[in-house]
Amino acid sequence: MTVTSKSLQPAVVNERVSRIVVNNDTVQEFFGVKPGGPSTRTVDLRTGAYDIFDDSREVAEASRPGAPATDITRQAVGRVFYSVPRSSEKVSLLYEAMNQQRVIGGQSQDMSGAVFTSEQERIIRQRQSNMREFQLAAMCRGSYTYTRTGDRLTHGFSGGAETVNFQIPAGNLNQMDMLGDGDIITNSWATASTNILDDCWEVDDALVELTGRGLSHIFLNSSTWRYIPANTQVQNEAGSSNTPFETLQSDPQRGLHTATLAGLPGVTWHINNNRVALAGTQTKLFGANKVTFMTEMDSTMVRYMECGEPVAEWEGRPKTMRYGEYYWARELVDPDRVEIHGLSNGLPELLVPKAIATGDVTS
Repeated sequence: MTVTSKSLQPAVVNERVSRIVVNNDTVQEFFGVKPGGPSTRTVDLRTGAYDIFDDSREVAEASRPGAPATDITRQAVGRVFYSVPRSSEKVSLLYEAMNQQRVIGGQSQDMSGAVFTSEQERIIRQRQSNMREFQLAAMCRGSYTYTRTGDRLTHGFSGGAETVNFQIPAGNLNQMDMLGDGDIITNSWATASTNILDDCWEVDDALVELTGRGLSHIFLNSSTWRYIPANTQVQNEAGSSNTPFETLQSDPQRGLHTATLAGLPGVTWHINNNRVALAGTQTKLFGANKVTFMTEMDSTMVRYMECGEPVAEWEGRPKTMRYGEYYWARELVDPDRVEIHGLSNGLPELLVPKAIATGDVTS
C-alpha cells in the first residue's frame, strides 16, 4: 500500500499549464484552404472526378492568304477520380463528474463543466485541423496511405494498405528526372561543394516547361535547411561580407520561418518544423532530407473539396447539409451528459500535379 503525504501536494491550484501549444494551420493558410478559404469548394457527392485541361505552348501555324483554316488536333482532357475521406469524432462528458471538478487552472467550481466543455471542443477542432494539415503535407509528398481496422482508418504518410495518390509524376519525385533527360538531384545537399543553386535553377526551368510557371516556393524542415547557409555556392553568391541568406523572418509561435537567397531571387524558402501525431508517433510534416519545390499556387492549382453530409444535431431536428468541418454539442439524459461532435469531410485537389516536385536531396 502506498501512502502519499498531503504535505507534498500543492494546497492551491492557481494556473493552467499546457505542455503543448498547437497552432497547426500554416500549410492550410499558405494554400488558402482553411475552412471557408478562397481556394475551397463544396461538393455534394463523396466520390467523383475532376477534369484536367492543359494549356498549350504550340505556335499557331501560318497559312497563305485565301487558304482554308488548318485543322488541328483537339486538346485532350484528363480526368482524376477521387473519394473524399470522412472523419467523425465525439467526446461524452458526464455533468455529474464535471460538476465536482474545478475550473481548469483555477480554484473555483466549474459550474456544469462550462470551461471543461469548451476546452474539449477546442481539442476536437484542433484534431480536425491537424487532419487537414496532414493531408496537404501528404499532397506535397505525392500521396498518403491508410489502413482500415473495422470502422476506423489509420493514416500515415506511407506504409498503409490503401493509397491516396495525388498524381504527381514519378519524374517529380526522389532524384527528380522532371523532363526525362536525367536526374536533377545528383549530389547530396549535405556536401558543402554541391551546387544547390544550380539544382534549383534546373527545377525552375523544368517547372516552366511543365506548367508555364517558374519556381516560387521551397518547403523543408530545419534539419535540411542547415545545408543551405553552409553551402559554398550559396555563400559565394551572397558575397563574403554578407550573411548566406538575403532575408530571414521568423514566426516561432507557429513553428515557421521564411528566407530568401541572393542567388535565387523571387523564391521563398519555408522552414516548417510542425508535426502531427500519426498512430501515436510525432511526425514532421516535411520529412528530413526532403525538399518540396512548387510554383506560385492559387485556386487554379490547388483547391480543397469540402464534401457535404446531412446532420441532425439532436433527435427530432431536421437534417441539414453541413460541408467540410462542422462542430456541435447535444445534451442527453440517463445519465445527464453532453456530447461534443466534430465532423470533417474533405480532400485536397491538386489540379496541376506537375506544379509540385519533392526531391530526396541526400541520396
